Amino acid sequence: MKRNAALGFLCFLSIFAYSQDYLINFDGTGANTSVEGVKVENLTQGTSLTVNGTDILNLKAVLTGINGAYRTSEKGLEIYPNPVTEYTTIEFVAATPGDALIAIYDQVGKTIVQIGTSLAKGTHTYQINDLSSGFYTVRVLSETYSYTGKIISLQKGTAIAGITRIGFCDGSNNESRVKSANTTIQMQYTAGDRLKFTGISGNYSTILTDIPTESKTIAFEFTDCTDGDNNNYPVVKIGTQVWMAENLKTTKYKTGSDIPNVTDATEWSALTTPAYSWYDNDEVTYKNTYGALYNWHTVNTGNLCPTGWQVPDENEWAKLITYLGGESLAGGKLKEIGTTHWTSPNTGAINETGFTALPGGDRDSDGAFLSIDDYGSWWSATEYGTGCAWLRSIYYSSSGVVGSYGGKEFGFSVRCVKDENGSAPVVAFTSSNTSISEGESIEFTDLSTNCPTSWNWDFGDGGTSAEQSPSYTYSTAGTFTVSLTATNSYGSGSETKTNYITVTAGAGTTTVTDFDGNVYNTITIGTQTWIKENLKTTHYSNGTAITLVTGTGNWDALTDNSKAYCWYGDDINNKETYGALYTWAAAMNGASGSSANPSGIQGVCPVDWHLPSHEEWWQLTEFLGGESVAGGKLKETGTEHWYSPNTAATNETDFTALPGGQRGNDGTFQTITNYGNWWSATEYDTGSALNRRLFHGEGNVYIIIDSKEVGFSVRCVKD
Repeated sequence: MKRNAALGFLCFLSIFAYSQDYLINFDGTGANTSVEGVKVENLTQGTSLTVNGTDILNLKAVLTGINGAYRTSEKGLEIYPNPVTEYTTIEFVAATPGDALIAIYDQVGKTIVQIGTSLAKGTHTYQINDLSSGFYTVRVLSETYSYTGKIISLQKGTAIAGITRIGFCDGSNNESRVKSANTTIQMQYTAGDRLKFTGISGNYSTILTDIPTESKTIAFEFTDCTDGDNNNYPVVKIGTQVWMAENLKTTKYKTGSDIPNVTDATEWSALTTPAYSWYDNDEVTYKNTYGALYNWHTVNTGNLCPTGWQVPDENEWAKLITYLGGESLAGGKLKEIGTTHWTSPNTGAINETGFTALPGGDRDSDGAFLSIDDYGSWWSATEYGTGCAWLRSIYYSSSGVVGSYGGKEFGFSVRCVKDENGSAPVVAFTSSNTSISEGESIEFTDLSTNCPTSWNWDFGDGGTSAEQSPSYTYSTAGTFTVSLTATNSYGSGSETKTNYITVTAGAGTTTVTDFDGNVYNTITIGTQTWIKENLKTTHYSNGTAITLVTGTGNWDALTDNSKAYCWYGDDINNKETYGALYTWAAAMNGASGSSANPSGIQGVCPVDWHLPSHEEWWQLTEFLGGESVAGGKLKETGTEHWYSPNTAATNETDFTALPGGQRGNDGTFQTITNYGNWWSATEYDTGSALNRRLFHGEGNVYIIIDSKEVGFSVRCVKD
């Protein structure tokens, strides 16, 4: 019997040829240098595993004559690798806690090594080292369970075999399994197999493909690819280009604003503006695999791709396809392998690039969804005439890439490419104010282009900041020069504004309170101090109530001398944002209006404050550069309260003008969000007075003459 067994083993050895195996290490460069994990896919064999970034991947040759087995499972006992060339691991489940025996026997039943131990309930992992060449049996025995398995060892040498505990998992936490650093993980490999490595480091993910022919280090260059929704995409380098390795699925531009989602087919077909949709309007099924379908108007905004990335133009598509051997071959090298997503036969798919092109179909000019799984089409940033743009398509039945053009209203997939020809930032900034008092803050806003990634502010008084748009408090008086340096991967740029900020010692009032107890913030602009909110008091400063007039007819009955107020739309919900609308007589409360400075008049303004005269409004606008530009410097930015486009609004003064509209002398409410109108204390004639108007569509300040019974907003200036 011994002789026959030995002959059997010699026969086994005679059909096995030792082949080179390779050790693969992993390293990271770029945005992150640590590798947390790596998914390894054998694209040729269709197998995969995931290892830690510190693990060593041992690519083992297929063992001829043993059906290529590298992991066996017998009645709950896992043995890997098997056959063994260095060591093997056994893994089993202890169904109940208690004592157990783990033993290795040779082919004639002799005990080679054994240990007795007390085991907790859960999955246990042991490593067996230094088995000499031969066939062995491993047994795990306890009172309530037992496992038996076979091991083939191909090791040479006469070292004494050993059993070492290396891990335990109680099932409550997948991370509780003990693993040593630099664990060697084996994977079956045949010479010529193509492997796809996906390295992960935090939010970063980079893909490489390789056909290993030696031991090596796979180095992942991690690059940020984060869209407006904060989706993070894997990236792949093909030649000198870096591409997204998934279809884009963002619902927001990189600026953070929403892209319209259009589901209705008729509405889609009529679009001449940006939009996206999910295939069949089914986000749950299609989003994460195939991404979104975008019309070309969305592409043309220039804001669709993540910062530092762009929709490829014709030159960039051509560069990719040429690198891959031309249009007849490139499709197969880009397509995902298999028919999980592609319709059979998925001709020529080898995915040697790791691009993993997927067939997202399209949405046509009638709004219909077509051909998912049959083909994928990706937009180019290059137009073809006025109504079309270029695109690239890959089909399940071909290994080629087809260049064509489609109507801009179509919905196609998008892959972004990293900007290879970027520029350093062109730096610009503005501020909420340039003249403040000690202890007050200024909001600085970065307006730089070319996507900076870091910022360095110098506020001129020794203070600095690395925020993009910081708020800064000046604690000492003086005149200060402010500079900003912004940097991206292509270089740096800077802007300096000399003597930009003036800080006055002890001047100004930070807040003021009216008779009703409303507290208003104030702002100093030049030598004037203004309330920077629309007035909303219901009493004069001496405590007398102002008459609230509601209803169109009641307001229509007012005269030039009527003292009244209302809320826009007779809706008190407009009070906090837009303040009240006052007749001119109410704003003045009996003053003649002929004085250029009606200080001391008991009008609607708080004590020590007054309704600004025409001359005081003029002083403000001249300080800001004149009527043609002052409006933009006074208006609140954005379109939360102002109607779009809110032209030229920078609010650099922090005046924060809001469009409270007006109540006409016929009692109708008009133009809220479009216009803001503010009374001046200066009469034009017995029936009318001067006011100032700001408009959403311009940056001007207009001098307007209106009837005194019209309802306008009020801003007060300090005496």
